[in-house]
Amino acid sequence: MPVPDDASLLDACRRGDDAAWTMLVERHGGLVRAIPRRYGLPASDADDVTQATFLALHRSIDRVRDGQALPAWLMTTAHRETWRIGRERGRRLDLARDFENVQHPAEDVLADGEDQALIRRAMEQLEDRCRTLLERLYAADRPPYETIAREFEMPVGSIGPTRARCLDRLRRIAERLGLTAASPR
Repeated sequence: MPVPDDASLLDACRRGDDAAWTMLVERHGGLVRAIPRRYGLPASDADDVTQATFLALHRSIDRVRDGQALPAWLMTTAHRETWRIGRERGRRLDLARDFENVQHPAEDVLADGEDQALIRRAMEQLEDRCRTLLERLYAADRPPYETIAREFEMPVGSIGPTRARCLDRLRRIAERLGLTAASPR
């Protein structure tokens, strides 16, 4: 099943498709969250910036027509929300420190977000067993290997080789989607 592009997701969101909205937020959430974190805001404030940014998108969904411009729109909005929330929390942020122009953000942040989106799209295309295994192995609250082995009905010694095969499949899918081997991410 082909993964929808941002323009298709925006159209589906305008029609009230909750699954499309979830996919859009998952695809671009890391990009949005990276902006307040780059300014040194704590995780809780970064969560507030992310929520406010996507709320702004929800309110403006009819005006955001160009799917290719969506990452830039989200980044611009996240910068503004970072400034607003930082000011409300008594923080003095120098928005020009890392980004000379909010309309043209630093290339590395944009590249990070694009790479993350490609990896998420690649994960969506993995077969369920591989995707679930990788999600369990790389989760922040990863359970012990013994628990994972029981869940997947496999010997503990098979987890590493299975992970390697799944990561290889993920790499091939990501490369097919456009993630280059030169990308350090």
